[in-house]
Amino acid sequence: MKDELKEEIISRWIEMFSSLKRGDDVSLGRRLRTEGLMEAASITGSWDKEDQYRELQLIYEDIFGVGIEKLLGEDWRILHHFPEIPAYTERAPVFPSAPDDT
Repeated sequence: MKDELKEEIISRWIEMFSSLKRGDDVSLGRRLRTEGLMEAASITGSWDKEDQYRELQLIYEDIFGVGIEKLLGEDWRILHHFPEIPAYTERAPVFPSAPDDT
């Protein structure tokens, strides 16, 4: 049972981060349900929250090619308390539509 929960959480992280890498959105509901599974795994003792975040960081780096701390700073967990998943789409490039001298 414990391994099934861990496998499901990992699968959801991979799905979410892969979607974001492609430029797609991740629904809030999907993220919140995954965070609920993460919290349940921690509460039941089947997967410690520190171990979860270590694994999440490895998966993030594998998919994006850069660590979470490189993008969000070394103290990213101050803003993202467990079980919050730092799942953001990349900023769209913005180009001015009018000259700056108006």
